[in-house]
Amino acid sequence: MKQIFKKITFLLLLAGFMYTCQKEPDIFPVERFDRELSMARSWYEANYPDTFFIRPGSTVIESSQIPMKPDWEKAYVKSNKREKTVEVELLTRGRMQFVSAENRKKWQETQDERYLWSLTRLVINTKKRTGKKQAFLMSIMPSVEYLEKTNFDPFKKVAYIGRNKTFSGKIMFHNMNGDFVNGWRYENGKIVRAIRNANQDDPVISLMSTGNCYTITDYELRMDCTVYYSGVPGVSLHINVICDPPYWVEVDQYTECGNEGDYDDEYGGEGDEFGGGGGGGTSGGYNNNDSPKTPRKRNDCQPSAAANSTQINNVLQDNSSPYTNLLVSPQISTLRAYAQSQSTEHALVINYEQGVYYTNSQGITSGTMNSVNPETGVYAYMIVHTHPAGTNSAPSPADATALMHSYRGTVNLNDGSQNITANVVFAANGSEYIVYINDRNAFVSFCDNPSNGTFIYSNNGMFATGSTWDNTYNEVRDDLIVNGYSQNDAQSYALSYVLDYYNTGMKIYEKKAGTSTFKEQKTNRSTSQSTTNYSPTICP
Repeated sequence: MKQIFKKITFLLLLAGFMYTCQKEPDIFPVERFDRELSMARSWYEANYPDTFFIRPGSTVIESSQIPMKPDWEKAYVKSNKREKTVEVELLTRGRMQFVSAENRKKWQETQDERYLWSLTRLVINTKKRTGKKQAFLMSIMPSVEYLEKTNFDPFKKVAYIGRNKTFSGKIMFHNMNGDFVNGWRYENGKIVRAIRNANQDDPVISLMSTGNCYTITDYELRMDCTVYYSGVPGVSLHINVICDPPYWVEVDQYTECGNEGDYDDEYGGEGDEFGGGGGGGTSGGYNNNDSPKTPRKRNDCQPSAAANSTQINNVLQDNSSPYTNLLVSPQISTLRAYAQSQSTEHALVINYEQGVYYTNSQGITSGTMNSVNPETGVYAYMIVHTHPAGTNSAPSPADATALMHSYRGTVNLNDGSQNITANVVFAANGSEYIVYINDRNAFVSFCDNPSNGTFIYSNNGMFATGSTWDNTYNEVRDDLIVNGYSQNDAQSYALSYVLDYYNTGMKIYEKKAGTSTFKEQKTNRSTSQSTTNYSPTICP
């Protein structure tokens, strides 16, 4: 066993040195690279200490952690139309390798230490439209199959922006306090599962639905060393290396959720401005929502906001239909229960005719984990549907476009509804939302304007990719995430901004679990010194 540990020590130190010295070809102007790197480094050094740690588990004390610091001589710049990153390789006093259970088992079978390889980089991300920056740590954990497929050259073209289209394994993110935030499992370049802390109460951080969850345990191979770094520019030599024997640390458990096809890796691909690809979304990226900010209270709420809330609550409790099987309230109670207990979306259509509210004769319909498509007709007043456990509580863009679909109706059937007023969401966590037609004249004008035709087309619950609405929505959502708002609030308030900014006549309302009143949302925008800020607000 001592011989094995000695061999591990030598190979990992050698591997670590090789990784530190790897360099990708420059594919952008040197002057521009230097400027981007200088700005990122200045910002980082003004906000963070030179040395930091990663805490693999809550039981690991700080004295046993491996000190790490940026090696600014080994930096890479990536960019696309919405963001840019500076990735910096790390100098460590000792070795630290994240190892999945599968890779650890393969090493035990083969005694080939290359199956234990992983690589961690510092990432400094800047949103181009807002100028907002954030720093975090990205760890690449190639799978056994990918290590073999690449002939143990697994880190080539694997970056935050732009990934090898065949990458398989896991990419894990830690904040600069060293705490795990979120991660993603890849197979053949596609995200197939989302990863979060097993003890995290919030849903898996993703705009897409998740399900099929199980708990996993990863490991960390550590060697505590006394390492000094030379001051030779461009060369970081390890001298006077004294290392203790390597040892295993069991990382706190994670939960993996999702199925293949649930996620779009908006950070994958190649061929952008600095050689990056994709960009800017939520899937595949760093989503730090550990202590999310909360929207501040509004002081500009109109009387209509409270009136709309009362109206929707009254309809949800209504029993005015003369037919027992079409009563609203009992069906609504069943639908709320489905939000808590069912893994797929369910929906109900409430009609309005001659002063009476009643449910659609089809009753409650079921769909998939990600969507449900109830039939609406000329008397449709409200759509009510569920967001099951593992999905975001907040309404998606598709919940707004559904109202436009209902108003327009089916082509050539003349079954569009002039009554359609709201789309209500019952979430598994007990919160409820409304997409409400607050200004019917503005809504009708928006729907009837041919230039707004692409608004109605959705892409997996989002706005049509690359559309004006999609670009604005993503900008606001990304800005809110960077500024510390939860994924759920970022989605909800980005949609609020789009609906207001383009004068759609629709508003978003939220009713938190355990409360009785829907509150109207609003997202403000301000610009200072060429930096744009978005501020979520909600009626008291």
